[in-house]
Amino acid sequence: MGKVQYISSLVILTDRPPQLAAWYGLALGLTFSVQEEDTWYAMIRTDIGPIHIGIGPRRLLPESTPGSSMVVSLRVEDFDEAVERLRGAEIAVQIKDSEDGRFAFFNDLDGNPVGIWGK
Repeated sequence: MGKVQYISSLVILTDRPPQLAAWYGLALGLTFSVQEEDTWYAMIRTDIGPIHIGIGPRRLLPESTPGSSMVVSLRVEDFDEAVERLRGAEIAVQIKDSEDGRFAFFNDLDGNPVGIWGK
């Protein structure tokens, strides 16, 4: 089996896909469009390949654990600009500096933890 090269897609299940897609649009500047089954998608182009982010209704995967969450971490080009955008949207942000760069952590509308990483 080959090594993983990049995240090709990430789908977040929620009871309110349009609102969560709008929140990610405001918080991170992503542009979502609705597709089948009331699922919203955005694409981030990278040198390696595209990363698709989906936000869909919980009914798409009924066996999912209610209340479970994951950390969505995204690399950003301009860390300070990204943090300014979040704070401008009145999103509480916790900053952590490390040898690898700077990290900012915050929660989306459903309480899922989200992180951005930059230098």
